[in-house]
Amino acid sequence: MAMPSSPPSRRQPAGTGRLRKQPDNASIYREVHSRIAAMVKSGQLRPGHLLSVMQIARAFGISRSSVRQALELLAREGVVNQVPRKGYIVTGRRRGRIDPAEVKTYAFDPVAISTEPSWRRIYKDLEREVATRMLFRKVRVTEDRLSQHFAVSRTVVREALAQLAANGLISKDVQGHWVADKVSIQTLRNLYQLRRLLEPAALLDSAPKLPRETIDEAWRRLNATIARFPKVGSAELDQLEQDLHGGLLVKCANKPLLRVLDQTRLLIIATRYIFDDYLSISAEISKQTALEHLLVVECLRAGEYTAAAQALSEHLRKSLDHWIHRLENLSLVEEPPMPDFLAPADAA
Repeated sequence: MAMPSSPPSRRQPAGTGRLRKQPDNASIYREVHSRIAAMVKSGQLRPGHLLSVMQIARAFGISRSSVRQALELLAREGVVNQVPRKGYIVTGRRRGRIDPAEVKTYAFDPVAISTEPSWRRIYKDLEREVATRMLFRKVRVTEDRLSQHFAVSRTVVREALAQLAANGLISKDVQGHWVADKVSIQTLRNLYQLRRLLEPAALLDSAPKLPRETIDEAWRRLNATIARFPKVGSAELDQLEQDLHGGLLVKCANKPLLRVLDQTRLLIIATRYIFDDYLSISAEISKQTALEHLLVVECLRAGEYTAAAQALSEHLRKSLDHWIHRLENLSLVEEPPMPDFLAPADAA
């Protein structure tokens, strides 16, 4: 059986044309590609095995377009060849003819393929680097170096940067560069003023519509954490922050208000990295903060929504003082070296 040659791929010259939009699909087809390539290398897939796009799509629970992208990449690598109207036949690195007696359709077993967006895979590390460095100085993010550092496409990088911007960590300067401004005391005052104006209103709107189990779960988690002080880690404290400033606001119908609040998430994000990497926040302050959270939640459990909003406002007022104290102490800490995709954006 003569092997049909793979059709030439149509590639645009580097630097020309528009990037094809590949959101979650980019990570999916590359995972399919990796799985099939590994099966060929291990001998599970052998020369002569015929691969059906439809059967793979059904087995993996993904789109046929994702399967085709994976197989086309394998064809360019010489692992498979396309057989018109039949599918793709495994060649491995074999050259020449394949005996027709060797050709048989391979049936893939059902298997789950991760549909996590590619940008999520780099986001946590990127967030950590940006959030910690902006505590010391204003920094600029370089897209090309970020792409090289994480070995991902520019599309993935841009999606991750867009999420950082949505969370209020970065913005574009007049030259169009992504920058993260240094966190100053005035920055803190501005962000907390915004939160005190908007977050109690969001809670008032959300609270009557919250499922009882959501409030009770937050209450149980708070009490369990308070009982373990001082043996409480940053992950537990971060969860309490997510409960109060996220989970209890999810039923707020005012989406523009929530989008503005998202711009102040720097306060929550940076706190976890200060705790882990630089300063040991005192157990006394952390416990007092948890007790302030508990007052808000207990008011919600009692159906006293106005009192809950007032307790939240008072908690935010006290939190500003704690944050300023942390930032002042941070001046005593040595600034860490920057990764290659960040650079100082000013002389600060």
